[in-house]
Amino acid sequence: MDRTKEFQESSSRTIEKLLRSDVFKPFGLSLLKYDIIFTDQVPMGAAAATDFKRIYINPNDDLFSKCKVPVDYLTSFILNHEVGHIILMHDIRRGSRDPYLWGYAVDYMLNLFLRNIELENKNWEIQQQLVRMDINSYSEYILFDEQFENMLEEEIYEKLQKDGKFKKEEEKQSYKKFLDDVGVPSDDVGEDEEIQITKTELDMGNGNVKKKTFIEFPKSESSGQGESSDKESEMDTQLARTMFETNIISRGVESQSFEKFLRKMFNAKVPWQTLLQDSILVELQRTSDISYGRPRMSWLSNPSLPYMPNYIEEEVLGTLVILIDESASIGDEDIEKAIDIAQQADSYYKDIYVAKHDTKVRWDKFYPDKLTQDDIDELLVRRHSGGTSHKHAFRKVVEFDNKPDCYVSLVLAVTDMASDIEKAQVLLPRRIPRIYLSNDDNWNYGNVEGKVITI
Repeated sequence: MDRTKEFQESSSRTIEKLLRSDVFKPFGLSLLKYDIIFTDQVPMGAAAATDFKRIYINPNDDLFSKCKVPVDYLTSFILNHEVGHIILMHDIRRGSRDPYLWGYAVDYMLNLFLRNIELENKNWEIQQQLVRMDINSYSEYILFDEQFENMLEEEIYEKLQKDGKFKKEEEKQSYKKFLDDVGVPSDDVGEDEEIQITKTELDMGNGNVKKKTFIEFPKSESSGQGESSDKESEMDTQLARTMFETNIISRGVESQSFEKFLRKMFNAKVPWQTLLQDSILVELQRTSDISYGRPRMSWLSNPSLPYMPNYIEEEVLGTLVILIDESASIGDEDIEKAIDIAQQADSYYKDIYVAKHDTKVRWDKFYPDKLTQDDIDELLVRRHSGGTSHKHAFRKVVEFDNKPDCYVSLVLAVTDMASDIEKAQVLLPRRIPRIYLSNDDNWNYGNVEGKVITI
């Protein structure tokens, strides 16, 4: 079979598998935004590149001929690698760092990360063979070094900057000619727009020399970049990142060191309002899926078939529960923002139950419709002050959930976390997702089930 056609067919299979994977679904969803073009015109020395609208892959690159694994493994690795940079916000986090040295750091981290996620995924996925990369089989041909195990990109960058010897060679290529060569319309691309190609070499000593070619495409309407799409793209990235984090952290990992790394890695410097908004959407969408997207037994018994939902799909919307810890020092303005964000996701729940507590629930109210400003002003009134416990609050959630025709979709708890959450959380059914909005970034949340967002 023609190499290009082989990779094209493999790409379609890979994206389908990513979309069916609970763990890698955010990668598959992100890839749907890109045209994937297989061409031998990718600028020299690069197996893949992206201009933020398309992903270009050279199926004839030396990397693919050296790697003795099935083509689906290679396609899974390349696509997960390219979109992984986007989900982990490597462009935003670079800051003022050297872009080329940063490129090495993020590749080292991402390749190790994908390898470890694949190893852990064997314990997570019912369909264990769904997404396979087998990175260990070709790690010598990519940026992969065990000395950077469980290190953040920023930490790897500092080590490379301190211990490595770096050199580069630059050249340019016409962007318009490149698009013409790969068969992409280039009418809106200027003749003077150029691709920056930088061939680099990093020597870490002891004969450990790595080479990498960086390709920087110009920002233009053709590349899909611009002010009009920046905000939408950033929101998509945040949502994919939050979904990925939730999918992984909620499963737990065997390696304690890798678990610590994951929690450190996902501690991104992102506004808490954005994290809360995305987290609420992810959790409510997931509970909605659980309530009505049950698969057919024939698919469960043979997951190699395309996904088949059951014949009857009746969506069941539940109740959003908001617990407000009255002893917490979170300001009224932040509580009001959190409620407003929660109400923006009202298409995924049918009503709201609010309970205010210290050691016990002292005030609660059920809202069949959206909260008005008067409702919010009422619940912001602080009525009690004392010690803190979530035991009675969680029991009230269970009591509400057990009522006829009631179904709790999500618990959003506003608290400073100085409570008995770790002990009391066993009262809540595991199916109910929880998000904790806290103002204490020094608290250890290691054994708390759910997502903790710091204001």
